[in-house]
Amino acid sequence: MTPDPVHVAHARQVANAVLYEGYLLYPYRQSAQKNRTRFQFGVLMPPGYRAVDDCEPSACQTECLAECADDATVELLVRFLHFQRRTVQRIEAGQITDVDTLWVDGVEYTSWDEAVEREQRFRMPVVDLLGKDTELLFRIDAGEEFEGLFGPGEEPAGRLARRWEQLDVLVGVRADRVAGPYQALRLQLRVENRSQPRTPLRYRDDGLRYALIATHTLIAVPGGTFLSLTDPPQWAAAEAAACTNIGTWPVLAGPGNYLDILLSSRVILYDLLDVAPE
Repeated sequence: MTPDPVHVAHARQVANAVLYEGYLLYPYRQSAQKNRTRFQFGVLMPPGYRAVDDCEPSACQTECLAECADDATVELLVRFLHFQRRTVQRIEAGQITDVDTLWVDGVEYTSWDEAVEREQRFRMPVVDLLGKDTELLFRIDAGEEFEGLFGPGEEPAGRLARRWEQLDVLVGVRADRVAGPYQALRLQLRVENRSQPRTPLRYRDDGLRYALIATHTLIAVPGGTFLSLTDPPQWAAAEAAACTNIGTWPVLAGPGNYLDILLSSRVILYDLLDVAPE
């Protein structure tokens, strides 16, 4: 069984709001005081950054409760922003030179720190997760790409160079049945940045090049039901209180009263959210 596409689309809307709320905060202006320090929410720094600032974590953990059978399937979608440096380069007499600003055909291009969306999907039967720690690793290779800038006569005037660093990420998953007659499933999910920078880290901007930014996870159990940690049923209140969430807060993210999808992010939200039109 796979998640209902309508439920997934709704959850993605909420997740995208979280993704970019961590990228640039309201009011959405570079001049706003709180936007002068960018990338504030859900940042998982590489482990080596602890020597610079031990207040910046490299991992986060989600624990939640669900009602489902052992033959159910857990689907995970780990999402974050990846730091990307955009450099403007002038092309003149065949020479390529990095510049802060370049005007081409009446348009100004500037060097800027961007971020690109990344996501990784996993699908596992509950029975394979019960009573044991499962580690899932993925890598995003370092790379670069170029976008040409051309003058009125289509002559090369410059280009935009975009470069990003390699990321190594571990996703740890574990499932256990809780005590009691209902035998709910406690699902633990840990996302850990294991990237190894090529150069020493001295400043926050150095660490951000190897960071997972605005990190959050969509978790689905098709055919199952997640229990609210904010307002759990009475029989599950003690188990809900025992869930340990580190740097995340899981909420029900399906439309209406559908309870098969959960969003876990750094932002504290209510269950069953809708995205405002604006």
